[in-house]
Amino acid sequence: MGLLEPPCLVLEKALLLGALLLAVLATPLLATSGLRVPTFLLEPAPRLLFGNDTGAQVTCTAHGSPPPLVTWVLRDGSLATQVPGLRKISGNGTLHFPPFLAQYYRTDVHEATYRCRASNEAGTVLSRNVQVHAVVRRQFHVHVENTEVYLGNSALIKCAIPEYVRPYVRVASWHRGEEILLPDLSDVAGRYVVLAASGDLYVRSVRSEDGLMKFSCLVTNTLNGERQRSDAVMLQVKELSKNLAPRTTQKPVMEIHVERGNDVHLPCNIQGNPFPIFTWYRVSDSAALYPIPSSQRVILSRTLLLIKNADERDAGKWICQASNQFGEQRIEIRLSVNSYVSVHILPQVQIVNSGGTANFNCTTTGSAIDAIDWLHNGKPLQANNALTTGRDNIRFLSKSSLLVQNVGRRDRGVYQCLVENQRASAQAMAELKLGDTVPELIYTFIEQNVRPGPLISLKCSASGSPPPQFAWLLDSQPIMDVSLHHRFAIGQFVDMSGDVISHLNISHVRPDDGGLYKCVASNSMGSVQHSARLNVYGPPYVRAIGPIKAVAGEDIIVHCPFAGYPVEQIRWEKAHQELTTSNHYELASVADGGQLVIKNVEPGRDQGIYTCIVRSRAGEEARRDMQLNVNSPPVIEAFKFPKNLQEGGRAQITCAVSSGDMPIYFSWKKDDSSIPSSLQITEKKEEFYSLLVFKDISARHSGKYTCYASNAAAKVNYTAELQVRVAPRWSYEPMDTAIMLGNTISINCEAEGYPIPTITWFKGQGKGSKDFKPLSMRNHSLLLNLATDNDEGYYMCQATNEIGAGLKKTIRINVNEPARFEQSARNISSRRNDPVTLDCHAKGDEPITIGWTQNNGRIDLNNFRLSIAEMKTEKGVDSQLTIGHSDRHDSGVYRCIAENPYGRAEQIIFLAVQERPDVPSHLEIFEVGSRTVKLSWRRPFDGNSPVLSYLVQYQALKYLQSHGSLAAAGGDWNGQNVINVSLPSTSISRSYDSDLRESAIVAGLTPATTFLIRMQAINEIERSAYTEAIVLKTQEEAPTEAPSNVQVQTGGESELIVTWQIPPRESWNGELIGYTVNCSEEKQNINFISVVNSSLKSTIVSGWATTKATLRGLRKYTRYAVTIRAMNSFGSGPWSAAIFGTTAEGVPEAAPQNVNCTALSSQSLKISWLEPPLQFHGGIIQGYKILYRPIVHQIDFPAKLEIKRTSNLETYLHTLHKASNYSIRVLAYTATGDGLASHPLFCQTDDDVPDAPAAIKAAALTADSILISWLTPKNRNGIISHYTVYSREAGRKGQAKTHMVRVDENGYPVTFESRSLAENQMYEFWVSASTSVGEGEPTSVIAQATNTRAPARIASFGQVVRKAVGTGLVLECLAVGNPTPRARWLTRDRPVTFSPFYEVTNEGNLKIHRVEGSLSGNYTCTANNLFGSDEIQYQVIAMKPPSAPQIIVQYASADSIRISWDAPDDGGAPLQGYTISYHTAGESWSITELLPENNAFTISGLKCGNQYIIKMSAHNMVGSGVASEEINVWTKGKASQAPNANELIATNATCVNLKLSSWQNGGCSIHHFSIEHRPLARAACNVAYDA
Repeated sequence: MGLLEPPCLVLEKALLLGALLLAVLATPLLATSGLRVPTFLLEPAPRLLFGNDTGAQVTCTAHGSPPPLVTWVLRDGSLATQVPGLRKISGNGTLHFPPFLAQYYRTDVHEATYRCRASNEAGTVLSRNVQVHAVVRRQFHVHVENTEVYLGNSALIKCAIPEYVRPYVRVASWHRGEEILLPDLSDVAGRYVVLAASGDLYVRSVRSEDGLMKFSCLVTNTLNGERQRSDAVMLQVKELSKNLAPRTTQKPVMEIHVERGNDVHLPCNIQGNPFPIFTWYRVSDSAALYPIPSSQRVILSRTLLLIKNADERDAGKWICQASNQFGEQRIEIRLSVNSYVSVHILPQVQIVNSGGTANFNCTTTGSAIDAIDWLHNGKPLQANNALTTGRDNIRFLSKSSLLVQNVGRRDRGVYQCLVENQRASAQAMAELKLGDTVPELIYTFIEQNVRPGPLISLKCSASGSPPPQFAWLLDSQPIMDVSLHHRFAIGQFVDMSGDVISHLNISHVRPDDGGLYKCVASNSMGSVQHSARLNVYGPPYVRAIGPIKAVAGEDIIVHCPFAGYPVEQIRWEKAHQELTTSNHYELASVADGGQLVIKNVEPGRDQGIYTCIVRSRAGEEARRDMQLNVNSPPVIEAFKFPKNLQEGGRAQITCAVSSGDMPIYFSWKKDDSSIPSSLQITEKKEEFYSLLVFKDISARHSGKYTCYASNAAAKVNYTAELQVRVAPRWSYEPMDTAIMLGNTISINCEAEGYPIPTITWFKGQGKGSKDFKPLSMRNHSLLLNLATDNDEGYYMCQATNEIGAGLKKTIRINVNEPARFEQSARNISSRRNDPVTLDCHAKGDEPITIGWTQNNGRIDLNNFRLSIAEMKTEKGVDSQLTIGHSDRHDSGVYRCIAENPYGRAEQIIFLAVQERPDVPSHLEIFEVGSRTVKLSWRRPFDGNSPVLSYLVQYQALKYLQSHGSLAAAGGDWNGQNVINVSLPSTSISRSYDSDLRESAIVAGLTPATTFLIRMQAINEIERSAYTEAIVLKTQEEAPTEAPSNVQVQTGGESELIVTWQIPPRESWNGELIGYTVNCSEEKQNINFISVVNSSLKSTIVSGWATTKATLRGLRKYTRYAVTIRAMNSFGSGPWSAAIFGTTAEGVPEAAPQNVNCTALSSQSLKISWLEPPLQFHGGIIQGYKILYRPIVHQIDFPAKLEIKRTSNLETYLHTLHKASNYSIRVLAYTATGDGLASHPLFCQTDDDVPDAPAAIKAAALTADSILISWLTPKNRNGIISHYTVYSREAGRKGQAKTHMVRVDENGYPVTFESRSLAENQMYEFWVSASTSVGEGEPTSVIAQATNTRAPARIASFGQVVRKAVGTGLVLECLAVGNPTPRARWLTRDRPVTFSPFYEVTNEGNLKIHRVEGSLSGNYTCTANNLFGSDEIQYQVIAMKPPSAPQIIVQYASADSIRISWDAPDDGGAPLQGYTISYHTAGESWSITELLPENNAFTISGLKCGNQYIIKMSAHNMVGSGVASEEINVWTKGKASQAPNANELIATNATCVNLKLSSWQNGGCSIHHFSIEHRPLARAACNVAYDA
């Protein structure tokens, strides 16, 4: 855009431009040297797996200069934004996934691919793909698959994990009974191995005891750490048949996957009898089987092979072969090694000049790579060799090679190679930096229209390397900064970003300064320009310019160098002929610049003088002539090199120009560079051609040759390619090679030539044959993964390219086989005194030497019993060691050691000379149960033949009286009472003296019985002798039979009586100590509600002879199932069959629910409710009682409790008091009585019209006024809003006058003064009251005449007044008359004078300060004047709180106390209720409120055997009366009593048995026992139990 700057700024810049320009030239790119592309400090992991209940986060950190902005994008490149509650992106580059509920799972959030993006001014880099996978928590179940195995073979026990959780659920451990087997601690040579890849359990050499143990697996959820253990399963161990060929339940071909760097077990679960011999093989590339030698990394253990730190070389086929004399079985295992991909880009940094070429190569490692994607500054590159922005200077040489041609500013930045397979992805980045670049305009000025006089500044800025220099032109003519009398100033400087900025400043602008201004930025790499017009208001003007050059055959634009504005027309002439738009000429409008375009310029036609004529709107014209000169460029004729040029040949090529202005200059380049003199190419030039001569062609001459021809018009070029055909020659010649058996063979064979030679490998058919057949290889190298004996022989590498005969090289590969054995170990057994031969078959290249050792020592061949024989075989040497008469000391480990020049191996032979086992020693009783005993003994010598079992003999001794009789009875082991038991399995442990001891459990004993027991060991050879017999006594056991003839009868309230018969003596299994009686509610009860621990009642009855129990505290009218079981000191026996009984009917134990009240009218209410909860009915509900009474504060108002009965769940109450608040309660009743009443519900009837005022008076005041007074209605039926006073003259008919008297909330005033009446006229008056409902009935009519001599009258009314003691009282006495009378008060016929109890107010009222009982009585007020007298009388009654009730205790139980009382004196006001208070020592008072109708109450829920203090009081409307005297009452029961020690405690060698049932409860239920024990010498008890 254009820039208008103030004059001061322009002048200031003009002064600094020179210094700034020098600084720019000295430090061209200092400002941009600090930019660094972003790189990752912490790149996110390729996979994120997490659970919805835990959430997760991914962190991404990058650095660069300036610091990069870190964001996250999705796979399609769109920006990942916040998703409330599901996805949060922090400012520090952390992608956070909060925990979420399953219903909020979203695929686009929780099952998506994310990338971290870091960008700054230098470039943009994307991370590798992050596969986010959220797992919604699902329930799963693991189980152990049932497994069968033959004795002595190996078993593979699988832990079955559902497929949908297998990615994140791992086997943590296995449990063999109580033993824990951990994967990390598994020894490959041990009996129990947890397989690394699958987590399955491998059990080697299965024994009979394995069939008695339960196996379970424990798995861990790696997402949240939760663990789950499977159900325990027993291994099914089968006895061996005599002859069993190898067989397997394993799949014949199985696949195993392992991550690179992890350990992996290859199982070979093959069974047979005799136990098979196992051999492991690798399958080579040639499908040959290669026996696997054991090493530190590959460990062979017969049925199991362990590969440590697996890598790609371990991938492939593995064969396990098992054989015995009855057959052979093979299992093929295909091992896949999953390696995470990695990628590298070379070169990592390239600096390329503008227009140059950059090449990036992507190198990948890893398996199963799906795709290779390229990115530039975070944007993907398309596979059709173009960017998504449409640029076409980038193309793919291959999937892994990227070529960037004609490098420009837009190509700089970060290039990334992204590779991906099914498991992960990886990325590598490289940076392309620009070296020297063509200038690029950053900022330009625009066309402007200005007035003459002001300053103006035009600005251009550009970037480039080296920094560009600016030149300014006006109408194609250079502007010098000293031209035009210094009105033009030019300057440039470098800003902080490295851009060069130039200004053209014009001071005192004039009309002839207008024109087409152009800025040109140029450096050594090229130039770029921009032009726009500056229009200055003024007359037209055309400036003079120099000749214009044009190139023949091209178009040219001729600009008119005019100034002035506005311009109406621009015309062109040639040779005084006006030009118009045609096929040859195109004239632009004034708005478009008015330029002339000449198409396809020709020298003869278009060269000459052109005139530009400019006319303003005012008719002013200006014109100027311009010379156009046309030059012809050179035209090069096409040329090419001959085909099939070979080394040693000759050639020449001619670059000829067919047309163009002379002189013409020629030059040549090879591959964009000058032709090296070392190529000895001769150039011959003439006026219009140039000739290159090649005398001796070689491969170095191949390339692209370019001829350049230039003249004054243009410089053109033409390129031809020379391809020299070169016969193949070795660049890497293969040689003879020797390799060890099993190693990898890799031999390179490379040749160079043109065309590129084809490499082919051949192999001879046989070790010594040269009958070659081609091999299929992936590249030029001969690669064999595993060298076998079949790979030995002759190989030939052939290189051909159809030039010459090609190359052939025959080599020999020798596969050296080290000494080895097919089996690493064997077992051999022999019976004592029998001869035995140990065979050793060694394989390998000669010479092989063999040696023998026994137990790591040399063998003494001087012994006549030993001899060694050797014999050569086709594949190695056989050696035999013979022992004539085997003895016990011949058993041991024999090593056969074979050695040749290529290696050394040994075979271990375990020789066992077998004989009968020794007698088990140190037989001990380890644990004694009721029917089992655990024996422990020192493991005997097994005679080098595994002990197959142990035989245990025992017999019961029931009537032994002495040790002598014990010895006599123990001598006979042939009686019918002797039992023989074979121990199927034993467990082994190490004793304190480090001896191995075995233990086993003998079952089938009877409880509480004395036995003699002994044992012997058995192997395949013979049985050992018996041990000495030992004595033991079994423990007691719970009874095995239940009591019989159980009967149930109904007892007292909430009681059942249970009777039974004692079980048979032989079922006691000890001594019976009592019985447990349980009863539970029958679910078929109509009122059954299942509540935990509430429906089960249990009672313990002591003594074996007790046959009766009473069950208390049961629910009323409920059917119970009763069961009984006997118990001894060990435990309880089985329950008897359930017998049913029903408790007696009671009253409901809960009130009706949801009581509701609705007012229907002023005298009726609707009451509704729901029945009590079923479990609290207490019987059959006969109906419901509604208890209701009005809530009033008037003594004379009837407030009696009324009762209505109904069998429905709603009823209606009628004839109620109007506008009255009622207390309503509801109770249910059965045939037995009433249940609990509901809490009071308060409900009010609707308002109605009031009754008539209770009384009315009228009294003359003066000759024209009368005072009317009245009493409030007895039944107001609502709130009185006003009174209406009616008046009329006596005897006159017609409408009466009305006067409305508004009253306050207390109903006052109740008087009205009728004024302006006629003198001595009789008037009639009556009054009515009104509520919100309407006006009530009026009073009777009263007549009164006006009178100037009005007699004394009292307007107030005498009444009976009831008042609470201690309150104040005012008795009104309103006296009227003319003259006004004075009121006087009398009580008990005496005048009322000044007293501390009362006083007469100025208004004539009597005020009693505090009502006392002594002040009750009649009070009379009198009034007198000259014309008459009047009096009224009040009766005052003082009310007081009620007196205290007298408590009578009716009975006390273990948890309740029942009391009764008589109604006390009510104190003059009806009783409103009672308050009962009670508590026990150390506790606060508990308070219960009762209705006035109650005269008895049961206090329940009390503690057994506690003293309670009880008191009660009554209350009326005056207040609460004094409390009764406190009484002390004890609930039944006392503290529990401990039994004698011999009754409580029974002991044996290892345990103490406490007979807690012998504890006396004292009539109160025992809640729990606290048990403490300590060693005798210790003072404190350190172990406690709560039972």
